[in-house]
Amino acid sequence: MYVQTTNQIKDNIRRFNARNPKLKPSSFVRHILDKIRIIFVLKITENRGRLLINRQQEISSKLIYVLCTIVLLVVMNATIFNVALPTISERFSLSTPQVSWIVVGYAMITAIGSITYGKLADIYPLKPLFMIGLSLFAIGSFLGFFSQSYSLVIINRIIQAAGGSSLISLSMITVSRYFEQSKRARMMGMLTSSIALGAGIGPLAGGFLTQVFGWNYLFLIMTISLLTFPFIIRYIPTEMNRKGEFDTIGAILMAAFVISLLLSVNLSPYFLCISILTFIIFNSYFKKKKNPFIQIELFENRSYTLFLLTGFITFFVQLAVFLTLPIMLKSTFHLNPLLIGVILFAGSMTGAIFSPFSAKWSRKWNNNSMLLIFNSIMTIVLLFLGFYYSLSPILVMIFFMVLFMCYSSIQVLLANSVAMTLQANKTGIGMGLYTLITFLGMSFRQPLPVAC
Repeated sequence: MYVQTTNQIKDNIRRFNARNPKLKPSSFVRHILDKIRIIFVLKITENRGRLLINRQQEISSKLIYVLCTIVLLVVMNATIFNVALPTISERFSLSTPQVSWIVVGYAMITAIGSITYGKLADIYPLKPLFMIGLSLFAIGSFLGFFSQSYSLVIINRIIQAAGGSSLISLSMITVSRYFEQSKRARMMGMLTSSIALGAGIGPLAGGFLTQVFGWNYLFLIMTISLLTFPFIIRYIPTEMNRKGEFDTIGAILMAAFVISLLLSVNLSPYFLCISILTFIIFNSYFKKKKNPFIQIELFENRSYTLFLLTGFITFFVQLAVFLTLPIMLKSTFHLNPLLIGVILFAGSMTGAIFSPFSAKWSRKWNNNSMLLIFNSIMTIVLLFLGFYYSLSPILVMIFFMVLFMCYSSIQVLLANSVAMTLQANKTGIGMGLYTLITFLGMSFRQPLPVAC
């Protein structure tokens, strides 16, 4: 607000009267009052704007911790049952192919759900999608605790996956949509740290709960996800529906392709014929459909396609190492499960700790150059691990820690790069497809149950 002396005001009145001889003196007073009122309103609006910005920053800082907690639980749930499979197999007198459906079924539903929820996020608000996902995840966890037959275990595991599949995709979409680009890499780094931490804690928590309480408690522990429900309601911004339609037929064709592809890898290669046939059908359908489930323009973006391929290869290679390393440590050094778990946990913790640093570096240097560097380091370490794995378990642990450091960094850089290449109206389906590709990489490393 401007402060004027009495003489300045008198001079302004004289000049005003000279320019406007027909106006009364009161007109000038009203003119001044109008200006004062406008300045006063602008000042109040500015203060309110600053308060709103501070409030949004406060909400953003709290929201990312809620998202990290959710992602941590979902990733833990994906790995927590692996160590309990022998116990469950013995409890229900199952063969290896039968009990493997606890893992294979969860992977299939998660892969399908990740892209489905991603497409829905381009049309519907994120808050109700989060609430649906959390509700299904908690319901499956609660009912699974009371499962007294293997069929109920599978059903409740699928319900868990139907909810959990939404949460990682929606968390990445939330970061891409509501965090400015200068903060996005750091937030993606925090999510990646949660993924790495969940992957490391899952087997340890699964072994402890199974041995002390029983395998049923692997379901019950996941009901703590309900604690995040009120925070999602409070911190996720309220949105309006966007223009668009959900392509149900395209979604069914996509699901059929993914399921048959995963079955061909995990059960029988004969399913590959069904997968190829389904791919031909939905590819023809998508080209003719006006608004298909997956827009063909996504794959015309060369950078986006390259990032998808890099993500698939990275997840395939790293999780293949994660699967074969315990077998190698057991057969070569005769380590007990506890020591093997410590080595795996050390790698996961290294990735969780290193992720924020890689996010910080990505803001200073080019993402593509950083991706090339970390992929090169990972390739060199894999070669050394292949030639010198039999020297010492300590050396193997160091190699594994470096591998997981590179793996977590690549996750951060890829997620940030994918988000930057997508248009605003394609963020949901784009991030959902990225999550699907990474889950396919994880599923392709699963061994054929028949061979076990």
